[in-house]
Amino acid sequence: QSINKFAKMNVRSYLNEFRINAFLNNIEEIKSGKISIKEAFCSSGFNSQSTFNRVFKNKFSMTPQEYLNNFIE
Repeated sequence: QSINKFAKMNVRSYLNEFRINAFLNNIEEIKSGKISIKEAFCSSGFNSQSTFNRVFKNKFSMTPQEYLNNFIE
């Protein structure tokens, strides 16, 4: 109830937002090749690549790879 009231989103959305932000914190490591996209999304709490891709695309309207390509350029 607290998350619904203060974050204005449900628990699942809140967790996905938290996980996406954790993934984004690893962008530099992904860009430099220190870790893979898979390592980054797994360490961010996503258990499934398809779930990660769906959540990411819903937030940014592009796939994680497209986002990284734009970030690197």
